[in-house]
Amino acid sequence: MSDFDPTAIVAYVDANSMPEGSFGCVYELWQQARNDKAYSLLGHVPDEHFDATVEALKEKGVIVEIEARPEGLCKHWLDANTCPCGCFEGGEPEPIEEDWSGWSDNDDLDAPEEPDEYLDALPDVEDD
Repeated sequence: MSDFDPTAIVAYVDANSMPEGSFGCVYELWQQARNDKAYSLLGHVPDEHFDATVEALKEKGVIVEIEARPEGLCKHWLDANTCPCGCFEGGEPEPIEEDWSGWSDNDDLDAPEEPDEYLDALPDVEDD
């Protein structure tokens, strides 16, 4: 029996996955940043609990599936006439691969080395 508490992990990721910085008015950029931060906080969730934890975060609306970017838009969701970042200099922007497989095995994340340390670092969650 594992003492892994998915409810505590979901509450912790929800509270700590808000992106920092400015994303303008493009919801998809903000949500992608939140998705990225949420997945980074899941770095040391045990593999046997990873999929269920991600599913719980999706049900809560923390991680949201973002539709594929329409053809002709850059990573900022802007076209060649509106993107001020130079994404279209030299032609069409390169597609961005968004593959989340393997996140649970990523050792380069800023999470404690041991899962027990990760779980101990979680704040106490009060039931509403």
